[in-house]
Amino acid sequence: MPPRAILVFFALWTGLTLVFAGQSVLYDWAAGRPARLLGALLSSAMYWYLWGVLAVPILVVSARYPLARGRRPLRLAAHGVAMIGVALTHVALRWLLERSFWERGADTVQEIFVEQVHLNLLVYCAVVGASHARFLHQEALRHARALGSLAIEAARLEASVATSRMSALRAQLQPHFLFNALQAVSTLMRQDVGKADRTLGQLSRLLRAVVDTTDTYEVPLREEMRFAEDYLAIQSTRFGGRLLVDIRIPEDCLDAMVPTLVLQPLIENACVHGLGRWPGEGMIRVAADMRAPRDSEAIAATWLRITVANDGPPAATDLREGTGLKITRERLAAMYGPAQCLQIRQSSNGRTEVVVELPLRRSSEVRPHAVVRTSRPANTVVGDTHA
Repeated sequence: MPPRAILVFFALWTGLTLVFAGQSVLYDWAAGRPARLLGALLSSAMYWYLWGVLAVPILVVSARYPLARGRRPLRLAAHGVAMIGVALTHVALRWLLERSFWERGADTVQEIFVEQVHLNLLVYCAVVGASHARFLHQEALRHARALGSLAIEAARLEASVATSRMSALRAQLQPHFLFNALQAVSTLMRQDVGKADRTLGQLSRLLRAVVDTTDTYEVPLREEMRFAEDYLAIQSTRFGGRLLVDIRIPEDCLDAMVPTLVLQPLIENACVHGLGRWPGEGMIRVAADMRAPRDSEAIAATWLRITVANDGPPAATDLREGTGLKITRERLAAMYGPAQCLQIRQSSNGRTEVVVELPLRRSSEVRPHAVVRTSRPANTVVGDTHA
């Protein structure tokens, strides 16, 4: 038994000795007799320290025959025999001790038996109950630790599955992006070799950025915007002077964390299904802002909202979800669960909008500037700049 446990064990029986000695003193005082403090302490110590000695074999029996497990009738019978034996042993030892200290005034065995045997039985039950309570407490702690380990392992497996899923989805997105970029270069090769060459240089920078972030699932919005601007440059070359770009991102949104390559499929969707079906000039608008929770049970206290809007035909057939948007939706679900939203809708002024909402999480790096640009390859437009 550890030293601390021995100290607690001794303190328990000492406390009972003092309590019952005090009871004897109060009883004498109530009966009008002079208080016998020393005699009360000695008598109480004989009784309770004897139990301190006898509690050791009781604890052994309790550990050998735990009532919390099977074959309960047999175990109850074993405890019944042990209870009677220990109670009688306590009576006999108490009688021997009294004869050693007060040979003439000692009680007889019969008197001690009648006076104390019922209390002895209760003390045995209390010791067994305390032993079982401690046993059940230790079992509960073991189960809790085991459940905690299982929960941690389950969380690790879930995280591993989510990571593998995100990696697979991103692996699908990268070839899709590359195919569309190469298709734009192929188109330019028949029209303007110089532009095609410049576009290949831009594509090279984009591919280098993709490779550099292979193991990164989230980046600050400012880094994602750099990638998106390079991609828009390629699309601007593809569409010539027809593509106008309007970017409005407040300063306090720039350090928000977003999934890597989250903007590219949104912009691609705007170019292909918007400007690609629009005969004249068209504008793609990229905006970001922060907003309050959608409802009282929202997971995040604040949301980051990213909107990519485009001019184009107002027909409902334009509200389609291509491969890039489908993969993006699955990536968002894998990364954020219900704490995200991706919507394709048509605004009142006829623009098609793709809106992504994410829980706002900031990076450690904060830049002191905002991104506010309205441009096209060789022109600048002025006008309504909000999607």
